[in-house]
Amino acid sequence: MGALLARAMTGDALLRAWEEVRENAYDDGQPSAAVMAFDSRALVRLSELSQDLASDRYEPKPMTRISIPKPDGGTRALAIGAIEDRIVERALLDVLDPVVDPTLSPWSFVYRRGLGVKDAVRALAEVASRG
Repeated sequence: MGALLARAMTGDALLRAWEEVRENAYDDGQPSAAVMAFDSRALVRLSELSQDLASDRYEPKPMTRISIPKPDGGTRALAIGAIEDRIVERALLDVLDPVVDPTLSPWSFVYRRGLGVKDAVRALAEVASRG
């Protein structure tokens, strides 16, 4: 197993990832029943998750598909990962981001922390104003 993957599977890394996943769930309003259930036994579940990852027993769960209404009518289909999968993804991101981000072009705005559509538009407007 690679060193980066091993760092993402530690109990501390998974706990930090869980705290971020939980915080995002509460920031969005009322957290789902799945978040509340995980939260009630978080330390036990994180320990089990760490053991499953370390022993190669971890398998991602199926996505939950939901439809949300669009303001202009119709619906948008979304697929939401299981809590454990979101925790693993966040832990991996926390380890990989500092390694990958410095190698990206300054014009890469997608999936980068602290950058979004407004930043990309601002950068384009600045370049356009310079000709």
